[in-house]
Amino acid sequence: MQLCRRKIGMSNAFKISKKALCQYILIYIMLLFNQSNFFAFYIDGSQGIQLILILLFSAALLLRHRRKAQYGFYVCLFMLLAVTFERFWSGGVGIAFWCEIALKVLIVYLAFCVDEEHFLDRFLKLVSILASISILLWGLQILNINLPTRLFTVHDTRNIHVEYDYQGNRSAWNYKCYGLFLYSYLTYYPNRNVGIFTEPGIYQAVLNSALFVLLFMDEWLHIDVSKRKKYVILFSVALLTTQSTSGYLGFLASLLVLLLSRNEDNSINWKKMAVSLSLAALIGLGIDLAIRGEDSLLNVAFISKLFDNSNRLSLVAENSTGKYRMASLLMSLQAMLNHPLGLGYEGWISYSSINELSGAGGYPLKLGAVLGIIPLLYLMIWIFSPLKNLRKGWTESLLFVFLYFNTSLAQTSAVYPVLIMIPIILKELDRDRVIEMRGYYI
Repeated sequence: MQLCRRKIGMSNAFKISKKALCQYILIYIMLLFNQSNFFAFYIDGSQGIQLILILLFSAALLLRHRRKAQYGFYVCLFMLLAVTFERFWSGGVGIAFWCEIALKVLIVYLAFCVDEEHFLDRFLKLVSILASISILLWGLQILNINLPTRLFTVHDTRNIHVEYDYQGNRSAWNYKCYGLFLYSYLTYYPNRNVGIFTEPGIYQAVLNSALFVLLFMDEWLHIDVSKRKKYVILFSVALLTTQSTSGYLGFLASLLVLLLSRNEDNSINWKKMAVSLSLAALIGLGIDLAIRGEDSLLNVAFISKLFDNSNRLSLVAENSTGKYRMASLLMSLQAMLNHPLGLGYEGWISYSSINELSGAGGYPLKLGAVLGIIPLLYLMIWIFSPLKNLRKGWTESLLFVFLYFNTSLAQTSAVYPVLIMIPIILKELDRDRVIEMRGYYI
């Protein structure tokens, strides 16, 4: 009898570890789909691969999690209808525009549905592992010990460097990327930590989302106090090394909301920790500025973007990409007002060419310019309506809205897995069910 029980116990343990391993793999794939370098090189733009993945993800969800994934299927179906309508209306948008949205929505649902209760715990653990690796390799990189160039394979990025000699002869080459799966060193960002992603502005979204989960969604976590504190410190340090202006703004917004909110967790004095983190960050940034000057975190992220070469305050300084993003934003708004049913992608390219600066960022408003106002409104409602289930109050909802637009307005997509996973979880995890699973009343 004891032997039989032991075998049963071993069998159950094996099943649990198998489920956990499966979820870790899917969460990692979800992170790869969050505009990692692997995604940029091998999946983005490969319409055939995207369609195959969408079919596989859809089949898996329909077979095992049909009811739970309904909310995700709704937005995929609606956006497919919107793209189809726009195809007939303007003739200038293809299925690839839809694939990018559907692929990211479905991978979040697939990763989440494997084990809903432990999804966030495993997400945080995986991000902490990648963050630790990135901090270590970035620190060595700053010390001129560049391990990625010695250990990882090299790829050509889409960023091109152009130079002219004294005779006016032009030479150009692609910036390099070393490493795809654990850490990426991009020669385009030699002193910045990008993790495994295409730029610091994407990595900061991952870290700020992880901090949001730790600070404002703790009722869904099964992590002890000491580990939660370590995670907060780890993600904060990693965030500083990205030298991302968007990342710093998101981090400051989170600290501000934390200071304004009521501390309901007696085990952790989050307000005291927020003040400590703020002071430590300011001291560290000040020391870094004094030692490294123009290459310092503070100068790269703020000073060089707020002041021009004549040291005058300017929102369109030479080193800032803000002028391009602002131009894209204004052109998108103008396009939606003049063409509420959408221009199609080719129509948008032609329309935006009026302003030569309108090339970067501008999402999700650029989606409205391409597909029309109604699809944009539907997507925004789909993303933001579950925020009413946040336990802590309206300030946390506003913070998430800020984090979403803080990232998407500066980037090239309206849908990032690490951002949309938060409303998906809020939509799917019923509070009474969480209370029952945890065995106590919140």
